[in-house]
Amino acid sequence: MNIKELEHQIIKFRDDRNWKQFHTLKDLLLGLNIECSELSELFLWKSQTEIKEVPKTKIKNELADIYIFLSYLSNHFEVDLEKAIIDKIKLNSQKYPIDKSYGSNRKYNELNYAEAEKQQAHKNAYERWTTEDDEKLELLFCGGKTIKELSTIFARNEGAIMARIKKLELGDR
Repeated sequence: MNIKELEHQIIKFRDDRNWKQFHTLKDLLLGLNIECSELSELFLWKSQTEIKEVPKTKIKNELADIYIFLSYLSNHFEVDLEKAIIDKIKLNSQKYPIDKSYGSNRKYNELNYAEAEKQQAHKNAYERWTTEDDEKLELLFCGGKTIKELSTIFARNEGAIMARIKKLELGDR
């Protein structure tokens, strides 16, 4: 079974029981957080030895509940979860190139990049966004330009472009 079929089965299960009426955004987010907490609770106050003894069935059930809530949320927002994950892996591979991140637990902005290398790749990385930049970004993004294209146009990394789009609340357009 692929991810689309699995998500379809999850939504069908919910819809067959007429539970969508209870799935407000607030309740979906609270439900997701509760399920994450239930997974965390399995390990709370346990030693490394005790953690190894946590029944795998309990872990599997909590992980399944978390995935179900993620499926409900992706359905609510009409997000293709499979594509979103693939896109995120691509973005992370750019933020965390193997030669800079291998064996490191540092965040992407703390990796050992030469300052000149960063500035060369993204010339405007340290410049403030202007009103004109925001207007141009909105026009181009709403006109269908991809994050990668916008990164090139604005000489900023894709993470900066996505953060600005989020800040300007353009994601729903």
